[in-house]
Amino acid sequence: MPRKKLTDAAVQKLTAEPGKRVDYFDVTLPGFGLRVSGPTPRNPEGRRSWMLFYRFGGEQRRLTLEPGYPAMGLGDARKRAGDALALLSKGEDPGAAKAAVKAEVARKRDTFDIITEEFIRRSLEGKRRAPRYIEETRRNFANHVLPRWADRDIKSITRRDVIELLDAISDGGTDVKRDGKRKHIEGGPISANRVLAAVRALFNWALRRGLIETTPAALVE
Repeated sequence: MPRKKLTDAAVQKLTAEPGKRVDYFDVTLPGFGLRVSGPTPRNPEGRRSWMLFYRFGGEQRRLTLEPGYPAMGLGDARKRAGDALALLSKGEDPGAAKAAVKAEVARKRDTFDIITEEFIRRSLEGKRRAPRYIEETRRNFANHVLPRWADRDIKSITRRDVIELLDAISDGGTDVKRDGKRKHIEGGPISANRVLAAVRALFNWALRRGLIETTPAALVE
């Protein structure tokens, strides 16, 4: 495991033989370095990954700092490593902190508001549906659905949730909070039918993409 002073110029020249891997450690920041993987048939250009080796709880651990080089330069990578060591000095495991952040990102990726935006972008705008239809669909979600489900994991939504949503719209409408003020969006049976059509289309799209295993809008009238 060679040790050298890592500079921008030095990093550009670091290499590894085809199919081999070499860890180059920085002499100025303990444990910080660049893992260089040589070219392979599947990855002809090889790969370069920033890393930080540290000890926590008596065990040596390795933290991969993402993204790798050249997407993240030496200066930013060294700062990220310094931040991780600062956590370590406080008795926290920087690897656990990274895992928690990744879990939170993964959780947010499947929340209903994020899925709604992707559905509109890919299924409606991507297929060049009529602008008026896209705007109406977006408005129905914003007015009636997102106030209830925005932060919900899409997999957690049940048929009963769908029915209760439609009943509330049909019976009177939805209360929303915008710019710090509460506003009542009028509903009724026609609005409920339009929302059901939009919700059903979204869940069917999510089912086809493998985001859910069953659609809670099935058999709902």
